Amino acid sequence: MEALYDIYLDGVWQGSRRTIAQCAEQVYYTVNRGKILEEKRLAKEKEKQDAAAFKQSNIERTRNQEAERDYSGVEALIKQLIKDNPKNANDAKTNPKLIDWFVGQVMKQTKGFKPLVVKDMIKEALSGVAEKV
Repeated sequence: MEALYDIYLDGVWQGSRRTIAQCAEQVYYTVNRGKILEEKRLAKEKEKQDAAAFKQSNIERTRNQEAERDYSGVEALIKQLIKDNPKNANDAKTNPKLIDWFVGQVMKQTKGFKPLVVKDMIKEALSGVAEKV
């Protein structure tokens, strides 16, 4: 209440014709402005978090859909590529960038499979070759 009275007296002293209601509104705004701004900031932050969570859920859903696809043909293609290119397969164990060569070969022939999923499949196939050798 003191703040309200002080604002009212300031207005009277400066020749302003503000009413008590106008002074009360100014006090309310001044006191609550920090709270309102904080609530807006928190709302924006929550909105960003929700958007990031939505994006992440879309990525996971896409990966799950890819996991449900029939990859038996791709697995056979990968095995054939490893069989036809044993030197590259052995070099890929020491140089992981060569795995991208295998991914490129698979992508050329399949057109439409996700490269990350194919890369994981190639890594699994190459680790299986390493265990057999």
